[in-house]
Parts: sequence; structure tokens; C-alpha cells
Amino acid sequence: MTPTQEDRPLAERYRLGELLGEGGMGAVHAATHVVTGKALAVKLLPSDRSLDEAAIARFRREARAAGVLDTEHIVQIFDSGLDGQQAYIAMERLEGEDLKALETRLGRLPPALAARIVAQACRGVAAAHEKGIVHRDLKPSNLFLTASGDDITVKVLDFGIAKLDPGLREVSDGEDLTRTGTVLGSPHYISPEQIRAQQRVDRHSDVFSLGVVLYEALVGRRPHEDAATLMEVLFRTYMEPAPPLARLAPWVDPTLAAIVHRALELRPEARYADAGALGHALESWLDASLDITADMLVPLADDLAALAPAPAPRADDDATETGTETDDEMRQQWAATREEPPDLPVAVPEPPPHAVPTVAVAPAGSSPARRWLALGAAAAIVIAVIAWPRPATELDTRLLVPAVVVASAPSAPPPPASSEAPPPAPSTAPPSPTPAAASTPSPTLPSAAPPTPPPPHTISKDTGEFD
Repeated sequence: MTPTQEDRPLAERYRLGELLGEGGMGAVHAATHVVTGKALAVKLLPSDRSLDEAAIARFRREARAAGVLDTEHIVQIFDSGLDGQQAYIAMERLEGEDLKALETRLGRLPPALAARIVAQACRGVAAAHEKGIVHRDLKPSNLFLTASGDDITVKVLDFGIAKLDPGLREVSDGEDLTRTGTVLGSPHYISPEQIRAQQRVDRHSDVFSLGVVLYEALVGRRPHEDAATLMEVLFRTYMEPAPPLARLAPWVDPTLAAIVHRALELRPEARYADAGALGHALESWLDASLDITADMLVPLADDLAALAPAPAPRADDDATETGTETDDEMRQQWAATREEPPDLPVAVPEPPPHAVPTVAVAPAGSSPARRWLALGAAAAIVIAVIAWPRPATELDTRLLVPAVVVASAPSAPPPPASSEAPPPAPSTAPPSPTPAAASTPSPTLPSAAPPTPPPPHTISKDTGEFD
């Protein structure tokens, strides 16, 4: 707090109190409204970012996105604005802990508890999807379990990098924070399409992130927790399905496991359509109320936990396995591998449906030289995948035509080997009937004309969105 904030109420309305929490994008203080006496919380933009236009835009976006949502599963926003150069958001004060803290305290969660937590979160995210809002940063630290007596309610926090419907954007917020070369979200929780192109992110991306959250709550680790570097995390997220729950958490009911793996499908269209559909699947599996009470917050039973293989070391939500790289540092490294595309049509490839290229990642016990070589190969493939878009030239168009179309036409049988034997002597007997197919050679079918490929997408200079 600055001296000015200590001497007078913030924006003449809010008396700030103790610090409740602090992160890279803001500090949250307990506060009291000086007129009504209402207890609330106030989030302040750090002073070192008070002139950062991108940070201010993210701050305003958080307030605007959460402010239009009316559901108990989204933190309620009361007010936002500027007091001098100090940006602030006034919101409801929450008592409890986030899911990250709960998992740190308890470890693996019982399947019914994990499903209830994520199903309640789905209700909040579904309300956002109905308003045309995609969260893009769902993770355990953004799901808060707030207590009211013995009742627990899950609330979704931090819409700072949400993708808004055009009708919700402000005039100054038209670029949608998705300039090429940026990565939005937390590396272990982003979807494959977030790695590839932010402009193409939609509701399916939030479904994937919720699938990672549920997977982690059940298994005690994220799908690619054992990845040693940022590049390996991104490569495996983009190319490899999550390890099966049947192997890492054999106590999980197969139906629930199938719900989780559908949410984690690599191709967006193979997942649930939105958070509402995922939530409905979880409610159907539970076949009971989604209510959570304090006595349910217990760890997985010891006899079940003993069935699991030894977990990988747990890393922080916002760091790599080494614990030395924060989200911002990861994004900077990742941005350095991306190139600005030309202002021309580009062809954007999708992740392969099943095939996974063979890339040897050396085990932990191998020599450093072999390990670095393997990780370098993985990084090179990731960079190649990301740098794929290029001008759709005439040559590119020909290459995009599936070769199977030309190969599908049957070819004429090869001619018989030539023979110098004289023709047989003429016979006076009437010729025997011969099937027409035997006397008529197979015609050579013309090659099918290759289909005209669909027009490539273009990138708008003004919005950065795909047309």
C-alpha cells in the first residue's frame, strides 16, 4: 500500500486492511466499504505495472468478464476503476482455500469429491460460455472452495486473460490480447490448440483444462508431470494423450475415467462441446447432489492410494519441474520460438488424430549428452510444428491435395508377355460362348481430378483473428 492509500480510503469508498494474497498480476486486500460497512476484498494492480497497458487491459478484462456473470460459482465483482494511476477491482471476500492448497494438504482426492468439485466449477464456466466468454486459464489455483458454515461452494476466479465475445469488449480492448507470439495460460493446463494458435481457442479449450484439473485431483499429478523442460511439456501436450487412468489410478471407476479422457482428447471436436456438457456427464456419473460439506474434504483412503505407482515429484502450478521458471519466464521463452506470420493466407495444420511421431526422450538415468540430444530433437519438432504456417503458394496447394484421390482409380492390368508362338490352326467347329469380360479388355479409367482445396484462412491486420 502506498502512503496515500493508508491515509485515505481507496477511491473515497474502500478502507483497505490486511493483505490476503499476492501474485504477479495483483495483490488482494481485505477491505470495508466506508459508507455501507460491507466487508469485501479489493484487488490492486502492482505499482510497477501501473503504466503497463497490457496489464491494465487484463485487469479491466477480468472485471468486465466476471461482472456480467450472475452465478454463485463465479466470484462476484462489485466495482472497478482507477484511483489516480492505481487500478483496482472490488469483489466479494471469500473464506476458504483454493483447490491447489487443498491438494497440497490432502494429496489425491476421493473420486466422488474430485468429481463434485469439478462439476461445480463446470457450472460457473458454463455460465461464462453461454455469454461467449472463454476463460483460458483454468487451473487448481483459480478454483476456490469458499466455506459458509459447513457448506462448500466452488467459485471460478481470475478472468484476466479470458477471450470475450465481441459484444463484451471495450473499444480499447479490441486486440483480444492474442497477438501472435504470445502464449496465454499455464503450461501444464493449456490445450493443444492454445499452443498452436490463440485465435482458434474456443469452449473446447476450457473443457481440456478442466479435464487436466480433474485428472490431477484423481491421480495426484498432471498428465505430463514428468516432463523435464517447458519444450517437452508443450510437445507432449500437443502430440501425446494423457497416460491412462487405469494404470495410474486403478481405483477410479471406468466410466469416470472415460469422462476424463474424453475431456482430454487432443482434437477439440472429440471433446465435450462445452463445460455444461462435461458437468452434465459428471452429474450423471455421481447420480447424487453436487453439494460439498466440510466433512467430505478428506484424502483418498490409504488402501486405495497404495495401489498407485510412485508419483513423479509435484511441481508448482506456475513453474516447471525444476521450479525455477515462472509462467512469465516460460511464456517469454516460448514466444522466442515463434515468428510473426506474413500478412498472407496461411494453412494451419491440426494435431494428428492418433499417430504420434517417435521421439526418443532419454530416461533420467542416461548420460547427459544423450538426454540433451533427445530433448533437443523434441524441441526442434515443436518449433517446426509451430512455424508450419506459411504462404499458400501454388506449390503448397498441390501438396495439400490428398494423394489417395489419384491413387483410388483402378489401373489397367499389365499386358501379357509377348509370345512368338504361331496362332492356332483354324477350326471348323463353331466357337464356344465366352463371357464378355474375358474377350473385352478392362478399360483404363481416367484419373480423378483432384478436388479444389478450400480457401485458406487469412489473418486480419486489425484484430489478429482468423477470418
